[in-house]
Amino acid sequence: MAVRHGPADEVPGFEPGAAAGEAGEEPCPTGSKRGQPPPLLPTSPPAEELADRARQSLATLGLYPTVVAGDGEAGYPARGPYTRIISTAAVRQVPQAWLDQAAPDAVLVTPLYGPFGHDALLRLVADGHGGGEAALSPASPS
Repeated sequence: MAVRHGPADEVPGFEPGAAAGEAGEEPCPTGSKRGQPPPLLPTSPPAEELADRARQSLATLGLYPTVVAGDGEAGYPARGPYTRIISTAAVRQVPQAWLDQAAPDAVLVTPLYGPFGHDALLRLVADGHGGGEAALSPASPS
């Protein structure tokens, strides 16, 4: 989930790789109740069918975030720039779109595929100009 500066109930988010949950799960703890403005938490299922399923599952919990069907690697520029981008989907390299949509000093965290099965967790602080400074930590064994 990515957030911009501002009160917790007004922060937009972007969570690449998020998918539809089943009723009874808590896929979106920041969701809003009916009658309140929806939180700005777009998710990126890989297909419109999954997006519809996510909307229905979240609605059964009384949560109504913005759900976007699309390629998570493209980000979601309509709600940027973001101060936090947290990906639950591993990538081989950080998509340029995420860096382009990151505010200066934004923190990006994502699992990173490594060579020979040595995966890592990447934490990157964006420079606000499409780049940033990164640190790697070994991924914990599953």
